[in-house]
Amino acid sequence: MIDYEELKLKAIELKKSGMNYTEISKELKLSLNQIRNWIYYNKKPHQPKNLPLKESAYKLSEELAYILGVIEGDGSISKVCNNICLSCKDRDFIEEFKRNLEEWSGIKTSVIYKIDYSKKNRNDLFSVVLCSKEAKLVLNNFNFDSLLNSTEKIKSNFLRGIYDSEGSVIKANLNIKRKDYTRKVVFYNTNKETILFVARLLKDLGIDCSIYNPKLSENRFGNKPVYRIVFSNRKNIERYYKKVGFSIMRKQEKLKDIVNSYVSKYYELKNIKRTNILEVEPLKCH
Repeated sequence: MIDYEELKLKAIELKKSGMNYTEISKELKLSLNQIRNWIYYNKKPHQPKNLPLKESAYKLSEELAYILGVIEGDGSISKVCNNICLSCKDRDFIEEFKRNLEEWSGIKTSVIYKIDYSKKNRNDLFSVVLCSKEAKLVLNNFNFDSLLNSTEKIKSNFLRGIYDSEGSVIKANLNIKRKDYTRKVVFYNTNKETILFVARLLKDLGIDCSIYNPKLSENRFGNKPVYRIVFSNRKNIERYYKKVGFSIMRKQEKLKDIVNSYVSKYYELKNIKRTNILEVEPLKCH
């Protein structure tokens, strides 16, 4: 049993040592809002309720696939309590994760508005949390091999969840001559196994991609080497747009702009060969 009174005392000590709310949240694997309530508002810690899942939650579904994709990206499962959480600046991403959580689990959640004070320019953030011991067990013990033998829609939902988290659309000069434009969809991750798994699912949907050797990152990934999955061919981009897409409107609009920029079926983009491309090998199915 987790002692939340003890966790609160530890949070207070960390704050006195000079850590900010965000750093304490990451250290204790608790939500930023919970840490602030304990320290700033001096609220009493409470033991979360162990809410049961509905019966269908134990089977692979389109909603569960999306949740798993998000968890592999920006979402998180707490190590010290039963929280499944997503915090980000995109309200539409939060709402889609919330909808899938509730549809899958049968448990109501709520969206929390908060401010990230750790940044020089205060960032507005939204957060959604599902607290359920059973949900945590299902997600932690999920066998990802079952996704490989699932339906196309389930594979698409997993990809949409993970691309909502760590995918991006890069476009430039769409209306000028071909050699100067940029049209591509990129996925970033530090885990090679995750990269190969995502590439396998893309291939199952008929989307050809290239995997690029890692480069050291100096952004939100820290100093870890980051792999990239890239596709830029018209056929692949249009297929991704129709079968996967994004829940985040700003990303979906950029993708739509690229699709609409193709004025003729003859304007196919050519695949550019790179010397540092890894070979994508099929993962073994069990």
